[in-house]
Amino acid sequence: MIGDALTASRYLAGVQQMLSEQFVVHTLFSSLSLMAGFLLGPQADGLVLECPGPNDDALRRALPELGGSMRFGAPCHRIVLPQALLDLRFALANATAHQTALTRCEDELTALTGRQSWANKLLLKMLQQHEGFPTLDQLAERMAVSTRTLHRRLASEGTSFRALLNAARMSRAQMWLRQGRSVIDVAHALGYGDSANFSRAFRRHHGVAPSRFGIKQPTSRSS
Repeated sequence: MIGDALTASRYLAGVQQMLSEQFVVHTLFSSLSLMAGFLLGPQADGLVLECPGPNDDALRRALPELGGSMRFGAPCHRIVLPQALLDLRFALANATAHQTALTRCEDELTALTGRQSWANKLLLKMLQQHEGFPTLDQLAERMAVSTRTLHRRLASEGTSFRALLNAARMSRAQMWLRQGRSVIDVAHALGYGDSANFSRAFRRHHGVAPSRFGIKQPTSRSS
C-alpha cells in the first residue's frame, strides 16, 4: 500500500512538472507571437509555432492569437519563420530613434576604443566600412594624423597597414562564409583575381581552406 502511494505521488509529481513546462512553453509562444505582431504587423502571419505530440484543439482555443500558426507533430518545441521575414522593416521602425541610438552607440564605442591600441582602432574602422576598405590616406584623415605618423604608430606595435588590411579581409571572408556565400563569390567581393589566391591567403591566415571552413573536424582518439 505504501508502495502504491509512492508510485502515485511520483506520477503526480511528474504530471505537475510536465504541466509546468507546458505552461512556460505556451506562455513564451503566446508572448513571441504578440511581439512578432507588433514588430512585423500583418507580415507576422508567416511565423509558425511547432509543438510535439498530436493535434491539440484545446490548446488552439486557449491561445487564439496563435490561430492557424500552430503545427503539431514536430520533434520538439520550435519557432519557424520564412527567411524573407528577416529582411522586413519593423512596423514600428522610427528613423529618429534609430539615429539617436546609433549616435549613443558610436559615442560609447569611441570611449571604449580610446583605450585600445592603434592597430585595433584602425582594424575596427576598416570593418565598419560596409563596402570595400578605407585606404591608408583615408584612415590617416579619420584619425587626424599624417600617413607617416600612422606608419610609425603601427610599426611601434609590430604591425603595418598591409597586415591590418589582410586581417580585415580575412575577418570579412570568415563572416561571409558563415553566411553561406560561396568561395568564388567571397574571393570576388574581396578583390582577389581568382579564388585560388584567396584560398591560399585564407588558409595561411586561418589554418583551414575556405571550402572546409565551419565544417567540424573529427577529433582523434588516443589508442
